[in-house]
Amino acid sequence: MKKVLSQSFKNFKSPYVLSWFILSFTILYVYITVLFEFSDWMILIYAILVIPLMFGLSNLYREERKRKTLFKIDYYDGILAGIGVILTYLIAHQLDLSAVIASSFIGLLGFLLLKKYSVAIYCGSFAGMVSSFMFDYLEVASIAIFCGLLFALLKPAFKGMGGKLGTTAFLSTILIATFFEKDFMIVINDLNIFRLIIISLLGAIIPFYIQHYFKQSAVLASALPSLIFALIMIYIVQDYLTCTVVFFSASFIAMSSKRRIPNILYLFIAAFIHAFLFLVYFEHYNGLGGKLGLMALTSVVITIGLKYLFELIVTKYKTKGIE
Repeated sequence: MKKVLSQSFKNFKSPYVLSWFILSFTILYVYITVLFEFSDWMILIYAILVIPLMFGLSNLYREERKRKTLFKIDYYDGILAGIGVILTYLIAHQLDLSAVIASSFIGLLGFLLLKKYSVAIYCGSFAGMVSSFMFDYLEVASIAIFCGLLFALLKPAFKGMGGKLGTTAFLSTILIATFFEKDFMIVINDLNIFRLIIISLLGAIIPFYIQHYFKQSAVLASALPSLIFALIMIYIVQDYLTCTVVFFSASFIAMSSKRRIPNILYLFIAAFIHAFLFLVYFEHYNGLGGKLGLMALTSVVITIGLKYLFELIVTKYKTKGIE
């Protein structure tokens, strides 16, 4: 027992394992709190999905534990992530624009002007999507500082995982919300599950093809179609505004590498899980930034867990067949 504890302590000295722990704790904290607050027929499905979620996190832990490369921190990453927070908040609330339009615009602008730091800027833009009813400018400045620090520290972990940027942003906003004793906003759930599934599939598929088949940046693949879709729905269709949020959130799944989401089948699975989680999480943690990314990352981790379980079953079946 002493040897196991000693080895565990040694593992947590690794910055990669520590980053894994912070991100995994954030995912599980939200998942479990929603589990105990949620009262609907879907609770059974939600509870069952804990199994592949844990397998997915376990797989990621084994990866991070093996990593030995030098952990580098680029301070410009932190600074520009913080700037992304402030700019998004200013654009959304001073110009009275949708938070989706503000965030995707800042992400696209970051890609065009500062491509090297576009990921950091995009991450900051998610934290800047916080509600002005909950956070004033001083509190948003605090979020910017925390988001910059967390992005710089967590950047190397969960490599190739879509939704990690939003989860980092979510962590920075929930920490500040907790410190200032904020109450979350209350919203009414009037979502259509079939519409959620269709928009989630579109939001995942279009950016996935832009990134992997047209060989474009993950930031561009997510920000550009999300901005176009939001502009169309808000200013032309002038209806189904929640669909812009669903599309934007699903686009983060598509930011995953092909190592994480290897083909269209697993992309479909992740999109279906995302639509389900969007429905479950809709009434929880509203007013914070990064929640959309958290749902995307949780969907990707569950998909990785399902992939692992499926491959395990196939391997065992083949082994029995040989015997």
